[in-house]
Amino acid sequence: MTVGMKEFLVPFIAAGFLCAAAVQAAIPEPPEKVIEVTVSEHETLWDIAATHTDNETDVRKTIYTIREINHISDPASIQPGQVLKVPG
Repeated sequence: MTVGMKEFLVPFIAAGFLCAAAVQAAIPEPPEKVIEVTVSEHETLWDIAATHTDNETDVRKTIYTIREINHISDPASIQPGQVLKVPG
Protein backbone atom coordinates (compact mmCIF):
# COMPACT_ATOMS: atom_id res chain seq x y z
CA MET A 1 0.00 0.00 0.00
CA THR A 2 1.43 3.36 -0.97
CA VAL A 3 1.77 6.38 1.30
CA GLY A 4 -0.79 8.29 -0.78
CA MET A 5 -3.34 5.50 -0.42
CA LYS A 6 -2.82 5.39 3.36
CA GLU A 7 -3.38 9.16 3.55
CA PHE A 8 -6.56 8.66 1.55
CA LEU A 9 -7.92 5.73 3.57
CA VAL A 10 -7.15 6.87 7.13
CA PRO A 11 -9.82 9.66 7.21
CA PHE A 12 -12.46 7.28 5.83
CA ILE A 13 -11.66 4.60 8.38
CA ALA A 14 -11.73 7.18 11.19
CA ALA A 15 -15.09 8.49 9.92
CA GLY A 16 -16.45 4.93 9.91
CA PHE A 17 -15.51 4.47 13.57
CA LEU A 18 -17.07 7.81 14.49
CA CYS A 19 -20.31 6.90 12.70
CA ALA A 20 -20.44 3.55 14.46
CA ALA A 21 -19.95 5.25 17.84
CA ALA A 22 -22.71 7.76 17.07
CA VAL A 23 -25.14 5.01 16.09
CA GLN A 24 -24.36 3.05 19.25
CA ALA A 25 -24.94 6.16 21.37
CA ALA A 26 -28.32 6.75 19.68
CA ILE A 27 -29.69 3.32 20.61
CA PRO A 28 -31.94 3.80 23.64
CA GLU A 29 -31.38 1.75 26.76
CA PRO A 30 -34.09 -0.82 27.46
CA PRO A 31 -36.29 0.04 30.43
CA GLU A 32 -35.09 -1.24 33.79
CA LYS A 33 -38.50 -2.57 34.76
CA VAL A 34 -41.02 -4.18 32.43
CA ILE A 35 -44.39 -5.77 33.00
CA GLU A 36 -46.25 -8.21 30.79
CA VAL A 37 -49.55 -7.10 29.30
CA THR A 38 -51.97 -9.31 27.36
CA VAL A 39 -53.51 -7.60 24.32
CA SER A 40 -57.31 -7.43 24.51
CA GLU A 41 -59.80 -7.57 21.63
CA HIS A 42 -59.73 -4.32 19.56
CA GLU A 43 -56.84 -2.94 21.63
CA THR A 44 -54.15 -0.97 19.80
CA LEU A 45 -50.54 -0.34 20.67
CA TRP A 46 -51.54 3.28 21.33
CA ASP A 47 -54.18 2.12 23.86
CA ILE A 48 -51.65 -0.04 25.68
CA ALA A 49 -48.98 2.67 25.68
CA ALA A 50 -51.41 5.36 26.85
CA THR A 51 -52.44 3.18 29.79
CA HIS A 52 -48.81 2.69 30.85
CA THR A 53 -47.42 6.19 30.22
CA ASP A 54 -47.10 8.85 32.90
CA ASN A 55 -48.09 12.48 32.32
CA GLU A 56 -44.50 13.62 31.72
CA THR A 57 -43.78 11.09 28.94
CA ASP A 58 -44.93 11.31 25.33
CA VAL A 59 -47.08 8.28 24.45
CA ARG A 60 -45.16 7.96 21.17
CA LYS A 61 -41.95 7.34 23.12
CA THR A 62 -43.66 4.52 25.03
CA ILE A 63 -44.94 3.05 21.75
CA TYR A 64 -41.40 3.15 20.37
CA THR A 65 -40.05 1.41 23.47
CA ILE A 66 -42.75 -1.28 23.34
CA ARG A 67 -42.00 -1.88 19.67
CA GLU A 68 -38.27 -2.14 20.34
CA ILE A 69 -38.39 -4.52 23.31
CA ASN A 70 -40.99 -6.75 21.61
CA HIS A 71 -39.41 -6.58 18.12
CA ILE A 72 -42.63 -5.27 16.53
CA SER A 73 -42.08 -3.90 13.04
CA ASP A 74 -45.78 -3.33 12.27
CA PRO A 75 -47.86 -1.98 15.17
CA ALA A 76 -51.05 -3.16 13.45
CA SER A 77 -49.80 -6.74 13.67
CA ILE A 78 -50.51 -7.21 17.40
CA GLN A 79 -53.17 -9.81 18.12
CA PRO A 80 -55.64 -10.38 20.98
CA GLY A 81 -54.07 -12.74 23.49
CA GLN A 82 -50.53 -11.71 22.56
CA VAL A 83 -48.34 -10.95 25.58
CA LEU A 84 -46.25 -7.78 25.31
CA LYS A 85 -43.49 -6.47 27.53
CA VAL A 86 -44.29 -2.88 28.50
CA PRO A 87 -42.18 -0.40 30.48
CA GLY A 88 -43.44 -0.53 34.02
